[in-house]
Amino acid sequence: MQVPGTQLALIAHQIARHNPRPQILRTAIPGLSLYRRESDETIDTDSGQMMVSLIAQGAKSTRIGGTEKLYRAGECLACALAVPAIFHTVGASSEAPFLSVSMRIDPAIVTDLAGGLFGAGAASGDAGQTVSVFEPDADLSDAFLRLVKLLDSEQDCRVLGPLVTREIHYRLLLSPCGAALRAGVAAGTANSSILGVIARIKRTYADLPAMDDLAREAHMSPSVFRRQFHVLTGLSPLQFVRRLRLFEAQRRLFSEGIGVSQAAFAVGYSSPGQFIRDYRAFFGSTPLQDARSR
Repeated sequence: MQVPGTQLALIAHQIARHNPRPQILRTAIPGLSLYRRESDETIDTDSGQMMVSLIAQGAKSTRIGGTEKLYRAGECLACALAVPAIFHTVGASSEAPFLSVSMRIDPAIVTDLAGGLFGAGAASGDAGQTVSVFEPDADLSDAFLRLVKLLDSEQDCRVLGPLVTREIHYRLLLSPCGAALRAGVAAGTANSSILGVIARIKRTYADLPAMDDLAREAHMSPSVFRRQFHVLTGLSPLQFVRRLRLFEAQRRLFSEGIGVSQAAFAVGYSSPGQFIRDYRAFFGSTPLQDARSR
């Protein structure tokens, strides 16, 4: 069932009111962000998190791992794994800005709720479908609307924010992305071993051991490790690390104003030249070209 038009319009109104200029607004509710874009020129990147977003107006193309998805107003995108992502809006303008709300998914809440909802079967699910685009039902979209409405009151954010956030987790588990969320947090499976390695990579991406050592940490042979890693993320371990380093280097270049060589070394590259080649191959321009365009 599609989000009712009036409900979607109300969500768009709340986003536009709280975020009146093109930016990603991190709100007072932990993990909740409001997006506004007025052109397709800006490409945003994220080093990876479990998340769900609902588009209230416009359209967006998202590349997460090895998967590319296009989704539009009235649709949700849920990512069941912390995988680097790159996205850009489609057809956004100042007259018709892109508006969306995004919420970080907490694996601990998913685990807690899944145990109560599904009992011993909580770990079941299709681990391969880690990125889902679906039409939320009226209950889920209403929960998003109530969540953004809380932003009018600091006290409401503090007291009611965690309750509505938890409700959204509950409704996601009952949605088309629920099985993937359950599989992503399942303990005692190959998934959890790979998730542990992914968490390790995200903490220490600048100074990682060899891939064979990571495979041993996951208690897998190198070939099984690479295959299972690709099933969950759509990327090989080396591709995952390279993309994570590129996204983090880009963030540092733009937010901290450091030089290209400094950014390259900070994220684990031993050669600025190789960093520039990888950056241009992935983003389509050099770091300096991107920095001058910001």
